[in-house]
Amino acid sequence: GQRGVSMIGRIPAYLILGAFFLGLLPVALSGQVKKDNKPAFKPYQADLYFFESRQPDFAHPSITKRLVERAHVPNLLIKSSGEIFVYFQWFPHDRNECKSKIHWYDSTGFVKSKDGRTWTTPRYISINHVPSSLTDKMGVPMDPSAVELKNGKIRLYFSIEGGFDPDQVISKIYSAISDDGENFDFESGTRFEVEGKDARDSTVAYVDNAYHLYVPQFTNQGQGYHAVSRDGLAFERRSDVRLSSGKGDWLGGASSDGKLLYFFGSANWIGTSKDGTNWKRAGEHQLGPDPGIGFRNGKWFGIGWRHNPEHVKKPCPR
Repeated sequence: GQRGVSMIGRIPAYLILGAFFLGLLPVALSGQVKKDNKPAFKPYQADLYFFESRQPDFAHPSITKRLVERAHVPNLLIKSSGEIFVYFQWFPHDRNECKSKIHWYDSTGFVKSKDGRTWTTPRYISINHVPSSLTDKMGVPMDPSAVELKNGKIRLYFSIEGGFDPDQVISKIYSAISDDGENFDFESGTRFEVEGKDARDSTVAYVDNAYHLYVPQFTNQGQGYHAVSRDGLAFERRSDVRLSSGKGDWLGGASSDGKLLYFFGSANWIGTSKDGTNWKRAGEHQLGPDPGIGFRNGKWFGIGWRHNPEHVKKPCPR
């Protein structure tokens, strides 16, 4: 059977292990790190900020704007029209779902803007026709990454796992397509998977008539999965990616300026590549862990999260 679902998910603990890098960020933070190097705050104790900059390091952004409260794991898409979409995992505590029999830990929302200054209010996206076999055991879409297709539609890539324990289930990458960026239809099949391994937190970029998909290897730091597709649906796995020098976690955001591929990693590193396989370090950014990025008309656009200790009320229970 199939059903429509709000795009919902949960944040695995390892997604926020990079929080100790936040002291480098341009927005002041008050988060603390426990002795075991795990953040002392929950993912719903974070707000999303939008940045515009002439330089990719975002050291002196021309725009710094708080977009969404109680949100995490952002992704940014700039359409050819110039419209900006930001997708994220959202943790509001007063939504209608709290009153229903099914309680989700978090859900995926989005905002959009024509100029980066005025934004819509956050709303939920929906994905129709998700096979119930993927969601019967509380498996849910999460970790969104969006690209624009040549026909102007938006394809959203996301992870689905068969339960809430990342040590007991295998996550794979799936996709859905939309005309408006809000209402999506599930696309059959799996976009990317590795036998016996977890595949989650993908990011996808398009350059030279090819889609490049990257997935971090959390058990093999400094290395990531890489797959390429001509149509954005059938991906062929290529050699794993590494940096030519230094260490780099492949949890982050990929984008293109039309000539080169860029990757903004969680350890604040920037990498560039001509072919999507061979990468070299190209400086550091100040967006923070797992950012969303985009480039258009000589400007860099970024989305990152910042700790907000004032968010003490828990989101809807599972």
